[in-house]
Amino acid sequence: MGLKLLCEGLKQPDCHLKDLALWTCHLSGACCQDLCNALYTNEHLRDLDFSDNALGDEGMRVLCEGLKCPCCKLQTLWLAECHLTDACCGALASVLNRDENLTLLDLSGNDLKDFGVQMLCDALIHPICKLQTFYLDTDPSREDAFRKMEVLKMSKPGICCLRECLI
Repeated sequence: MGLKLLCEGLKQPDCHLKDLALWTCHLSGACCQDLCNALYTNEHLRDLDFSDNALGDEGMRVLCEGLKCPCCKLQTLWLAECHLTDACCGALASVLNRDENLTLLDLSGNDLKDFGVQMLCDALIHPICKLQTFYLDTDPSREDAFRKMEVLKMSKPGICCLRECLI
């Protein structure tokens, strides 16, 4: 109920909130529709931190619909330890393929495997994607994902990835 009221406030034309940190608030994917609706109208929100909440893949897919909205000008998105898997990476990749505002994405502490990492890296290579900092746990023993991250860093040498910053 609290997040629903907060999101109603975010939808108000006179709301100029730029940073919203909701880490470790015991939120689930059910709250993502309210936030998605707020992102449809709020042009001021720049930093959103949902870290350490159980959004899950379905919640992330719903949130991505709001992130694709032209009104959404989010620059940093913190999703560490949000119970995400490869199942939401297609929706995230779709956002990255069209988003010119997002410069930081934190997906550390999630259960992304090779397939999901490959989808995200393919999207990050896209010329429209302006992401500069990408936090993702990369394990050299997972060769396909590690190789894809290396290709990403070669094609976008300014990108900073968890554990190995090239800037």
